[in-house]
Amino acid sequence: MRISPVFLNLYKNQNLVQSGTAVQSTPPPNAAKINSADSVNFSARIHEYFPKKFLKEILMCGLPCPVCGKKLIPLELLNEPAVDALRLFDKNIHNMTEINKLIFFKMAELAPAHPTMNMQAILKMLHAKAEKNLIREQFLILDELNFLCGEIPKSKVPELHSLLSETKGILYQRGKQENKKFKRKSAISRFDDFALSLSDDKVRLKIMNAIRQLPTSDNNTNAFIVKYSSRSPEEIGMKLYNKDFGTMEHIIPESSGGRIVIWECSEDNGARGNKPLNMQLSQKPEMFGYLQKHFDRLIQIYYEDAPTPYLATQKNLLKEYIFTAKNEFAIASRQVLNIDISALGDIPAFMIIREIKRIRDMGCTQYLRNLYKLLQEK
Repeated sequence: MRISPVFLNLYKNQNLVQSGTAVQSTPPPNAAKINSADSVNFSARIHEYFPKKFLKEILMCGLPCPVCGKKLIPLELLNEPAVDALRLFDKNIHNMTEINKLIFFKMAELAPAHPTMNMQAILKMLHAKAEKNLIREQFLILDELNFLCGEIPKSKVPELHSLLSETKGILYQRGKQENKKFKRKSAISRFDDFALSLSDDKVRLKIMNAIRQLPTSDNNTNAFIVKYSSRSPEEIGMKLYNKDFGTMEHIIPESSGGRIVIWECSEDNGARGNKPLNMQLSQKPEMFGYLQKHFDRLIQIYYEDAPTPYLATQKNLLKEYIFTAKNEFAIASRQVLNIDISALGDIPAFMIIREIKRIRDMGCTQYLRNLYKLLQEK
């Protein structure tokens, strides 16, 4: 996916300015004015989720992580030419593994000479040479295993030779036949099965340790290039350094009925897993301040005249998302996280009705009193 220069400039701009007045929120043409909670029509349609396009456009406007406050990097930016995408990692090169650093510098060296190529295309340029080198390294490991023939029973030698020959044959055919792709885990599994058939524990351990010396993308640059030259730029970027990218996280775990997602950095998202929000909050009490800043930025985007061409036409949806996400956090935290969205201005009655229906369906009746009170004020 090619990201337009407008999005790149929007993301890189550090001086985000809040514009003056709110855009008027208007209900659908057939929405009746609600005067009391008793007259609520609970058949109103609910936004069970917000479109991915909508959520991605919000992230492109620049958001702080609601858990740790770091600026979230949109994954889509990794699809840009490598000469631009690699700059996203500049501040984190020292945090990369040694192999990832070598790959980063290899791509950074080639990128200026190929200004239109993305990271995948750069790795594809290196693929042929890397594959030859990788096969040589793999053969050396297999030859080491061959030397162990003198330590195993003679009756087992033909079986080991057959296994080595089959594995080398797969390496020779790498990429030429679909069913002959070399898979390291499968090779390890086959040699483990052979080792377990031996009675000598020392030899068994030697074989198991030797086959695990086969290179991986975590410890070998050739293996990295061969594996990731067929992956998307987003996957390559996440492999290089995966802690700062914006990823979608359910505020209430999906397994507990949560439907509303928010952007979090990939590091905090992975750390939370399926833990309840209160557990995450107890581990990171500073989260409340960062979460408020996250919502302040969402409100700022709402007030901007034209944050993006698409969002400029989705003001009602953005207001409803902010309102809904605020309620979801309150429910998930048992009202410990009561985010201030007063700067968002008036919440239309039809949005409140939808929230009442959604929350009733979730079974979170304790929170409904707040929404009924808000509705009665209309």
